[in-house]
Amino acid sequence: MPQSSVDLAAPVNNLEVTEDLAGIWRGYVNRQLGEDYRRLFDPLKLLLMLKVPSWEMVYRWRRKQEEQLAAKWSGRGVMDEIALRQFIMHYKRLMRYPLAEMP
Repeated sequence: MPQSSVDLAAPVNNLEVTEDLAGIWRGYVNRQLGEDYRRLFDPLKLLLMLKVPSWEMVYRWRRKQEEQLAAKWSGRGVMDEIALRQFIMHYKRLMRYPLAEMP
């Protein structure tokens, strides 16, 4: 379900402040949630969601994935700390909103 325009207006992290202050990207994502994704999810009779305990845990889980990739690929193509923090910021809004909306 898309967010209201009021909820969408305020940036949730530094990424939205520095790279999407006008809300163009988050507006696009929000429209997709109300259109294409809605058509995808409407037929479902049951939806399960894993509730992450904290935003820091999102970072730790993704860091673990990067460590596993580093071991597999001898460190090639693995995100460093700065790139990883930047990467997960793209998902903060998409994580916070459903946690507040879903039972």
